[in-house]
Amino acid sequence: MMKTPLESLNVKILLTGRFTESILAIPEENGLYREYFLTNTRQDGRVRYYRCSKCCRLRKTYKDIIEPKIKVLDGCILGDFRSIVHHEECKPITELEATVKQIDRDCRRRVRNGEMTPHESWIEGRERLVRHLTANMPKGSEQPSYEALANLFPSYKKVKQQYFRHKRMGKVDKPKQSKASKMAMDDKQFGNMLKKYKLTLKGLETNSADETFLLMCDRGQGILVFASDKDLRLGGESDILCGRSSSEINCEDGKKTVYTVHAKLNIADAFEWVPILYAVIERRDQKNFFDIFALITQRWHEMGVSPRFERFFCEFDRHQIQAASEAFGAQFVSVLYMDYLRVVLNTTKNFHLNKYLGDPNSALEPIRFWVRSMCCVPLLPPNYVIPFWRFVLAKAPVLSESELGDDLEDINKQMNVMLGLINENWMDEGIIKNWNHWCSGRYTAIPYPPGYDDYIHKNSLMFNEPLHITNILQTIHTMQAAYEENSIILQENPTSAIILSQDYKEFDIKLSSLQETFEQELENIIGPNGTVGWTAVIPILEKYIKNVVDIIIPLKDAKLDFEDLNGDSGSSQDVEVE
Repeated sequence: MMKTPLESLNVKILLTGRFTESILAIPEENGLYREYFLTNTRQDGRVRYYRCSKCCRLRKTYKDIIEPKIKVLDGCILGDFRSIVHHEECKPITELEATVKQIDRDCRRRVRNGEMTPHESWIEGRERLVRHLTANMPKGSEQPSYEALANLFPSYKKVKQQYFRHKRMGKVDKPKQSKASKMAMDDKQFGNMLKKYKLTLKGLETNSADETFLLMCDRGQGILVFASDKDLRLGGESDILCGRSSSEINCEDGKKTVYTVHAKLNIADAFEWVPILYAVIERRDQKNFFDIFALITQRWHEMGVSPRFERFFCEFDRHQIQAASEAFGAQFVSVLYMDYLRVVLNTTKNFHLNKYLGDPNSALEPIRFWVRSMCCVPLLPPNYVIPFWRFVLAKAPVLSESELGDDLEDINKQMNVMLGLINENWMDEGIIKNWNHWCSGRYTAIPYPPGYDDYIHKNSLMFNEPLHITNILQTIHTMQAAYEENSIILQENPTSAIILSQDYKEFDIKLSSLQETFEQELENIIGPNGTVGWTAVIPILEKYIKNVVDIIIPLKDAKLDFEDLNGDSGSSQDVEVE
């Protein structure tokens, strides 16, 4: 008997109206699809029986209709299914119709499960359809507008009533729980919830065990880690890796953070970040970060991948720095300079100094220059970091009492408290001295990789807090799917990759020139026995820092023009300076 493997036919597995994956959309020779729904399965699971979905519905009108059937054994269709005769009113559907139907039903499922509101689910469905169609656009074809593609999805007016019906049914299906019972999800419930996240979204759609996603789950430690082997291989081939934390997320069972590790795609003249790992953690401690990094190195070893990255950039967080240094080697670890700037500005904000930085009063220029100088400390040679701090930055800048009046007392009070905590937490522990960008070479200043918060903002996703863990995991799943589709586009058209801003390139060039000048000036004052007097060095250090300040202020992402300090300056997570 003829056997035709399903995988050789580009068969699509679709959701039924009850959200079970039991419909086979089988392509015909004309490129259209016939839908067959599962009617029975043998006990051993090897044999499955399907009937034509449309012909079965027509049987309600035409009682004498013969329902076309197919039999599937071990993933192969038995017999010549091409010769099956369907009712004349049974028309096959296009691939687009099958895709739209699948996404629409998945949107309804999410509403039914309480994962999204009807409107959120509809928006996400439209965007998923656009991403799918864009990624599968024939080469050389004219690119339709976003609106034209999005309008192929049913309008909200058309589906709104049905989506809200599923929302009501979901409330009936799931009895109300107290907050305490929600938090007390037992291990079995937690394990069942995680089953759908053990594979990537692509793996779920193709039922491929090779597309693993869940890498680690430790409820006691409060950590979930997701990564696919394909993405980890990409990370091993990249020259730069970078970590990024989300802001704290208020969940039903406590606060959580989504930590992502990104790799820079090796495309000439491009600077495109791709996430290769996602982690949901309850505590931002060294153990959790080390476990994340150790999983990467362990999986590389298991896959026979020899990593080629030159630099791992982490955030200005001593737990991350120490964990990354232990896992990857301290010589490969640097702090993302833009994150250091964020922490400095957030620290001044925590001590209520940002209102003075944004004030155009010329009498406040010394404090503005102090903050900018503090931002440039990592750009000093390591041996000069602590001396420059002690001789120059460890004391509050001198301000004019006559021009500032009562504000002077407040500024000095806040500055002195902040200086003491910076000295204790940043300088005495050597967190700045033990890493710096003096020897980092290229990419001293690079943009943040787009993390979890950026994806939420970009897609206008709104969740009512406290969140259930499934909201976070579902977002991670859709993030991964979006980046996979973007990777396909980049492979076909590398010229569409994001190019590193010219401002960043010019900053690196100018910084290298300033460093060379600085070294030459130091050589000129070295004594006969190789010693250097600090009284002679400090003016050179101050001159170098002033020149660096001049080139970093125009860098827009640095925000050292202080124009928007009264607004949000990014994530509120800082190094411990409380």
